[in-house]
Amino acid sequence: MANDSLLELHKQLKAAIPKARDISFRQKQLQQLALLLKEQEEALCGAVYEDLKRPPSQTALEVTTAINDLSDIQKNLKKYLEPESKGTRWLLDYVREPAFAFDSQQVRLEPLGAVLIFGAWNFPIVLNLQPLFGAIAAGNTVLLKPSEQAPHTAQLLEALVTQYLDVDCYKVVVGGPEVGASLLELEWNHIFYTGGASTAHKIMEAAAKHLTPVTLELGGKSPAVIDKSCDLRKTARMIAWAKTFNCGQICVSVDYALCPQSLLMEFIEYVQCAWNEFYGEDVQHCSDYSRIVNTTHFDRLVGLLKNTQGQIVYGGKHMNRDDLFIEPSIVVVSSLDDCLMKEEIFGPILPIMPYESLEQMYHWIVNTPVLEQPLVLYIFSKDSLVDEQIMERITSGGVCINDVISHVMSSWLPFGGIGKSGMGVYHGKYSIQVFSHARAILKRNLKMEPLVGIRYPPTTTRKNWLLAMLTRQKI
Repeated sequence: MANDSLLELHKQLKAAIPKARDISFRQKQLQQLALLLKEQEEALCGAVYEDLKRPPSQTALEVTTAINDLSDIQKNLKKYLEPESKGTRWLLDYVREPAFAFDSQQVRLEPLGAVLIFGAWNFPIVLNLQPLFGAIAAGNTVLLKPSEQAPHTAQLLEALVTQYLDVDCYKVVVGGPEVGASLLELEWNHIFYTGGASTAHKIMEAAAKHLTPVTLELGGKSPAVIDKSCDLRKTARMIAWAKTFNCGQICVSVDYALCPQSLLMEFIEYVQCAWNEFYGEDVQHCSDYSRIVNTTHFDRLVGLLKNTQGQIVYGGKHMNRDDLFIEPSIVVVSSLDDCLMKEEIFGPILPIMPYESLEQMYHWIVNTPVLEQPLVLYIFSKDSLVDEQIMERITSGGVCINDVISHVMSSWLPFGGIGKSGMGVYHGKYSIQVFSHARAILKRNLKMEPLVGIRYPPTTTRKNWLLAMLTRQKI
């Protein structure tokens, strides 16, 4: 069972639900979050550096993403929460659905109650705060559990949330897996999780005991599909950057590249040139290059390089376990059975699979369970027909054409996976929707009661005819 302190926190959050529903209260809390980001940016960047050795200039981009998403929610909160009217406003609607003529129909977004958010370590600012924005804006109370693998950021968030937000409605708990397991024993109205698939299985299993809905933001093997029509140099620079940003530890990174056989050597050369430009010859001592989060992930990545049957054409030599440093590496892979194609890389290793035709590439992805339904489908092409063909054949959580990662930074686009890469979307108005219940409301105009009275027994032929006329639409 969960310990007494967690039970008490849970009880307090449940009791505070009516307080969190108030619109003006929500707006005040969102203002406080904006103040937090403004006043504490330097402290947040410093904490992330302690956890990941990520340069503050790169973390500033993470903070900017959070600020922009929060700004969108603040500016449009009333619009996003406005009840959506349905049905009979025009004469044509009366003809189409006379049974609902003169009735009021609308959909309102209602808070779910007390929600539990599990944040992730690789981008510990946005992956903790962006779900929090939506949960607060939707009118819920929240318990936030940051990842213990980014301890400095987790402890800072605990202090800042207590300092800036209402302590009755919003709480942060830090700790390891045992704390997370204890939290899952409690009954929540929604659970939001960002992380890996193995933990997601445990969360769904725990949630099922209470019939608790979940949102899972996972990862997977997101491919970069390179078409022969693309600008190869620009494509290589983008992929090179995505693969080494945060040392490749990002769920929307390019996991592997699919390159036409005829362009393979040129593509490899362009990627190498890009990395040399970005980080110089001494990558380990470049201040712009991050580190692997811990020895567990370091050992896993080293194991992949040692066990691959592919050809390591760049890198793969310089590693330092004490410094958690692994240099960028390129591996040309010829088999889907290679260890690099069996799991998400989540590091600065770029497998490349050369293909002879788009049909061959489709067959690989669609017929390989670990590859199908990626979080992101990256397409590099100058041919719009090819873009459409690839999107039609390959299902994914999102699509980004001729760029990398940028789609995640837009507050206007929903972000989330499908199948093994997750369920549910958020960002902007979608963050409010994921933490809300779409409540249907119909208010009957009693002047219509004589007409709808034909539904009551006893049944007659005339009643059945009228009922069909009123309720059945033409097909």
